[in-house]
Amino acid sequence: MRTLFDRARLGTLSLKNRCIRAATWERMARAGGHLSPALMRMYAELAEGGVSLIETGYASVFPWEQPNPGMMGMHDDRLVEEYAVLSGVVHDGGSRLAMQLAYGGSQTRYLPSSRLIWGPSAVKHPVSGVVPTPMSMRDIGDLEAPGAGIRHDA
Repeated sequence: MRTLFDRARLGTLSLKNRCIRAATWERMARAGGHLSPALMRMYAELAEGGVSLIETGYASVFPWEQPNPGMMGMHDDRLVEEYAVLSGVVHDGGSRLAMQLAYGGSQTRYLPSSRLIWGPSAVKHPVSGVVPTPMSMRDIGDLEAPGAGIRHDA
């Protein structure tokens, strides 16, 4: 019988045990999705504490789309270097890292009138009250492959 502390495989990923930290929103990233020192420390402590796979809090895929404050970002090549440092810190602690990418759409109350919010149609979200801008085929393509023709002025 396998136990929580046996080595495991997830696809091609080798894990030191079966402890996986689920993705949560920490609200600790700096403006623009940059990592804060506190966020870096938290992930280092998780790795040092024995978690084998850490799923990050959700990260925005566009600079203008952030459903909650303090979100990590994965929308700009200028972020790559600091996330490489994060990966190194986590790997040094014996853990692996997976990033949760997210597009929040109309399920937000964070500054909805000051940014473009896409959705499948202009139907008011029953909880947030946000009415999204219907997505075109081009918008869907931009969401599937961020950076491939994004309209920042929309």
